[in-house]
Amino acid sequence: MQKTPRAILIVFCLLIISPAIGKFFNLDPFSSHNENRNPSQRPQLSWTEADIENFPQEYQAYFNDNFGFRSTLVRGNFLLRYGLLGVSTSDRVVIGKNGWFYYTGQGALDDSRGITRFNENHMRKWAHDLVLKKNWLNTKGIRYLLIIPPNKGTIYPEFLPDGYGRVSERTGLDDFTDYLRHHTDLTVLDLRAPLLAQKKKLNLFMRSDTHWNNYGAFLAYQDLIRQLSSWFPSIEPFELDDFDISPRKRSAGDLAHMIGGSDFISEENYIFAPKKPFSAKMIEKEQGRRDPFTMTKVGTALPRAIIFRDSFFTAMVPFVAEHFSVSRFISERWNSRTQMDEILDEFNPDIVIEETVERLIEPDGNFFAQGIPSYLATAVAGVRIETEKRE
Repeated sequence: MQKTPRAILIVFCLLIISPAIGKFFNLDPFSSHNENRNPSQRPQLSWTEADIENFPQEYQAYFNDNFGFRSTLVRGNFLLRYGLLGVSTSDRVVIGKNGWFYYTGQGALDDSRGITRFNENHMRKWAHDLVLKKNWLNTKGIRYLLIIPPNKGTIYPEFLPDGYGRVSERTGLDDFTDYLRHHTDLTVLDLRAPLLAQKKKLNLFMRSDTHWNNYGAFLAYQDLIRQLSSWFPSIEPFELDDFDISPRKRSAGDLAHMIGGSDFISEENYIFAPKKPFSAKMIEKEQGRRDPFTMTKVGTALPRAIIFRDSFFTAMVPFVAEHFSVSRFISERWNSRTQMDEILDEFNPDIVIEETVERLIEPDGNFFAQGIPSYLATAVAGVRIETEKRE
C-alpha cells in the first residue's frame, strides 16, 4: 500500500489545528465580521441535567461563530462565490440585477411578491391592540399614529432576479391597511405611495442594504410631517431646497455585510446639509446603546413626541427632531414590558408615533403576548373592533 507523503500529512494537521491556533494567538488579519446578528457567546457549563444536555450544541454554535481565521474565510468565500460565480454566500440574501441585493429574512420577499396573506382573526387581534393603545392615549389628550415603511422589494421589484416576480398584485400589507381602514378609526401612514411616485426621479434605497437612502428617508419624513401638520398647525415639512445635497461614497450596507463583502463593496448615499443649521440637540443617550435617546429644541412651543421605531427611522431622526420641543426615540415596540405610564409622566407627549417596517408586521403575533399592562387593563373593556366595514 502506497504511503501518504509526509508533507501532505503535515499540511493536513496544520489545517486541522489552525483555527485553534488562530483563535488562541489572535492571528486573523481581519476584524470580526459584522453579519447583522449577535454572535453566539461562550456557554457556561453547570451541572444541571438540562445544561449538560444542551452544552455540546451551544458550544458548537459558539465555536462556529468564533474560530480562528473565520473572518478571513468569510471574505474568501465572498470573493469566490460572489466575485467569480455571482451567487450569494447566505440564504438570507438574494443577488438581484444591476448589483442590487435583497433580504430574504422575516418573509420580506414573500411580502413584496404578494405571497404573504393575513387572515381576519389575526388582523382583528392586532387591530384590537392598536385601538387599545390609541383609545387609552386619547383619554389623556394624546394623539396616536402608526407608520409603515415598505420593504425594499415592494418599491424596487424590477431588480429582483428572474423567478421572483409578483404572484399576486394584492399583498399582505394591502390586507392589513384595508382592514384597519374599514374596521377602526386608527390613523395609519402607509409610505408606499410617496416613494413609488418618486422612484423614477430619484434612487430611494441602498443597493447593498435593506434600508432606504437619505432621499427615501426624506420623502418619508415629509409625508409624516404633512400628516402631523393637520393636528399641529405650527409644524410644516422642510423642502429639498432647504438643503445642500451632495453625493458621497459610503461603506457597504447590511446585506453586503451578511455575505462577507463589506470590504469590497461601496456605494453612494446623499448628504443633506441644511442651509439653516438644525438646532435640535441630543440630551440623553444610554451609554453604549443606540436607543433610547432624547432630542430637544430649547425655548420652543413645539409639540412633544414619543416615537417607537425600528432601524428604518434612523435616517429620519435629524429631520423629525426639528419639529418637536422634545422627542424621545425608543428602538422597540410598545409591548407588555413597556412602562408607558411612567414614560408619559416623564415626557408629557402630545403624540405617540409607532413605526414598523412592512416585513415586521405580524398580525398573527401579539403586542401584549405577556399580558395587558396594568395601566391599560381598565381600558380593554372599551375596545370594540367593528365587524362591519366602514363606508
